[in-house]
Amino acid sequence: MIDELKNAIQKSGNNLHFKVLDFLQQSGWTADISCYYLDDATGKPREIDIIAKQKITLSESVWSDNPRDFWVYLFYRVQALR
Repeated sequence: MIDELKNAIQKSGNNLHFKVLDFLQQSGWTADISCYYLDDATGKPREIDIIAKQKITLSESVWSDNPRDFWVYLFYRVQALR
């Protein structure tokens, strides 16, 4: 029974979420999991599985020689199969 439970946890989406979260954080991203938002189209709460962000500084740009900071956001949401 314990082995079956461990196997089910290892195959779950939560385990994958934590692996991806760990990878992103080790790569310099700030990341959160299981964030909720209100779906404007349906008025229902929804969940975004992972939101990650990282600040990128460009030392030169087309418009200026001054450094520019940009925030890059990644959103990941698994659509459940029905």
